[in-house]
Amino acid sequence: MRYPHPIPLLMFLTGTALTAQQVVSDSAPSVVIARHADGAIAACSPRFSARFDTEAVTIAALATEAPAVLGLRYVAATRGTFAAADDRQPPPQRDGHRIEFVRGDIVERYEVTESGFEQSFTIASRPAGAGDLVLTIATSGNVRAAARDAAHGELTFTAANGSAIRYGAAIAFDRGRTHRVDVLTEYDGAGELRLRVPADFVDRARYPIVVDPAVGPVLTVAETTGASPAISRDTERDQYCVTWVEAETVGAEDIQSKLLVQMFRDDGTAIGSSVVIDSYTTAVSNLGWLRLPAIAYCKAVDGDAHLVVYMRDNRVYGQLVRATTGAAIGTRFLISGVGFAGGYPAVSGPGIGPMMVAWCRRFGNEEQYRQVIVRSVHWPESPTSPVLGPEQVLDAVVPPMHVINPTLASSSIQIGAGPQGWHRNRAFWQRFRSQGESETADYDIHTASFEMRTSPPAFAFLDGPRATLDAAQVGVEDERPHVTCRAPQHLDPEIHEYYVVWTIFGRILGQRFDSYRELGPPRTIDFGPFPNPRPRVAAGSSEFTVVYNDGEGSASSSSASVYGARVLFDGTVAIRRRPILASSSFNPFAAVLTEIDLSQRPILDAPAQLDNRSLVTLCLWGSITMRLFDNVGGEVGTYGTACPGPAAELPAIGSSGPMYPGSTSFVVTLDDAPPNAVAVLVMDDSFASTPIPGAPGCWSYTGAKPIESFFTMTDAAGSAAVALPIPHDMPHGSGRSLQWLVMTPGFNDAGGIVSNGLELYFSHF
Repeated sequence: MRYPHPIPLLMFLTGTALTAQQVVSDSAPSVVIARHADGAIAACSPRFSARFDTEAVTIAALATEAPAVLGLRYVAATRGTFAAADDRQPPPQRDGHRIEFVRGDIVERYEVTESGFEQSFTIASRPAGAGDLVLTIATSGNVRAAARDAAHGELTFTAANGSAIRYGAAIAFDRGRTHRVDVLTEYDGAGELRLRVPADFVDRARYPIVVDPAVGPVLTVAETTGASPAISRDTERDQYCVTWVEAETVGAEDIQSKLLVQMFRDDGTAIGSSVVIDSYTTAVSNLGWLRLPAIAYCKAVDGDAHLVVYMRDNRVYGQLVRATTGAAIGTRFLISGVGFAGGYPAVSGPGIGPMMVAWCRRFGNEEQYRQVIVRSVHWPESPTSPVLGPEQVLDAVVPPMHVINPTLASSSIQIGAGPQGWHRNRAFWQRFRSQGESETADYDIHTASFEMRTSPPAFAFLDGPRATLDAAQVGVEDERPHVTCRAPQHLDPEIHEYYVVWTIFGRILGQRFDSYRELGPPRTIDFGPFPNPRPRVAAGSSEFTVVYNDGEGSASSSSASVYGARVLFDGTVAIRRRPILASSSFNPFAAVLTEIDLSQRPILDAPAQLDNRSLVTLCLWGSITMRLFDNVGGEVGTYGTACPGPAAELPAIGSSGPMYPGSTSFVVTLDDAPPNAVAVLVMDDSFASTPIPGAPGCWSYTGAKPIESFFTMTDAAGSAAVALPIPHDMPHGSGRSLQWLVMTPGFNDAGGIVSNGLELYFSHF
């Protein structure tokens, strides 16, 4: 029996209501891809250039005048006595920002992004032989890496001038991501790199499988003995300002210190040269040299700027620098000249209006700090004439209590209009009691939230000052807090959420707050114990990103690593201990993170596009480096086969646009379908391969009860597209299967045909 309309096939594939969607397109103009006359494909962005040809893939990092160049050439895939070498050297094929080399059952693929490449190998069927599957890649170029035995982790290929390209830690996963495994990377130090996929995974996986490393440049901020880097982002220009301190001995008893800034574009490339904004020479024994800078973006009267706050001669100073060049605006100004200031000064602001500075203070011959102070600063008339509000004491203690490590976060949403509008702020700091003869040492985190008005300067507490809920545990060492603010995506100006991270005996914890209270209990981010983790946190468009150290934190430390954790906005820890950088020369005393996140613009309107990448600054012995990385992204792949239509059409599913949590520009496409036909995009969170009754040769690649369906029409050419906004809360490891259903009444008993399948998977890159 033939059905007069396609209800049976629709019910088989969907079982849900149909929804019309607007089609949105997107492009990445900062990445340019073109084919040369000789058949090679070239790709470039402000951070890299690359050439794909039959001989090799050659990547050049453009962060310096003499770029690091790395060549990669596939040699073979081996498993025991089985070998799949490729002597044909096929030409590269391009599909949008995807470049492929098809080698029979193995496809070498490169996804070109602004920050680098996603190299992957797709293996269509289980290789013959036994044991581990080993992919061998020959390397070349002006870079070198030390030999290393097989281990999960990245390699850094470094040129003579210090510029570098990383070859990221690889993973492997199978169809539907039923299984996932770490891939071991080994390098012989002479040009042969091997990716080793464990044998048990090769045997049990559902094919095809994908082996996925990441390739991209390592960004160097300074090739000097820099320390204490800090970073802020200009939300108007989508660029960064990095500040740090350099110091060297002068003669036998003096030390000369310099405070520098360097501007960077959103893709990590430098703008101009570094600028010295202060210099100071003092006795080595004085400890009053320039140190501990903090920085935040602000809007001055005649243009945008960054406010750098730092220690000089045991006092807190501020200096505005231009957002375009990093040049100083006016001269440094004194923020605190009373007593001895320190305790790691902090600065925050909403991007408009007044900025807030926090620091600790001690008096006379005291060795420990007794007060936490905050003070506003703004520029109502001229960027060279700062106006300081009155000092406000957040906390004051008497011996044996001490305070240290203040941290601030300010919301970008203003409550009320004009100069009388308020901005919400929250502060955290560490209060502790040293162990005495009859007392137990106790370290606690304290907090306060407050409002700050532009003009006239005003300050009002909303919550605290008080101890956090976790402070009731006597003798537990709650240390080193750091906080970020997330303005809500909905436009309720009364709701501001903060996320604070801290450590307990090296274990990393996090907790959510709003302007008035805690939101749920503390949650463990990572178990540790880490000798000196110093966690840092930033809010993205879909998650919080936490970075922390694993190392001794001293000059005698033989090795240290930086790790990252992903925390959803509800406080759920989605993934922990993702390695960001590992180095035997890493200085764990400085790891500061900021977020590329257009949702944090100082406006109340929802942004047109959200981004979700982070920039980490790291202090190495002899240099300061940065690492641009994606928090969570989407991987896209097609699988299965379509079934032919009335005119032998083979509907093909595809995609375009960025695919990460929060993206509004991801589009699922349909081509080579019957023209002017009803088309339904079916989506599920499970994966299947089920024959469709009444449709010979047609297979359903979604589950029995799909979670959503989208309705549209094909055009005269048989094409269609549906925008698929990605929710902000897509968890790590989640996936979606999609398939097009095209109605063909009368063609078969089911009344329709289907495309091949599209697989989405969300994970860290």
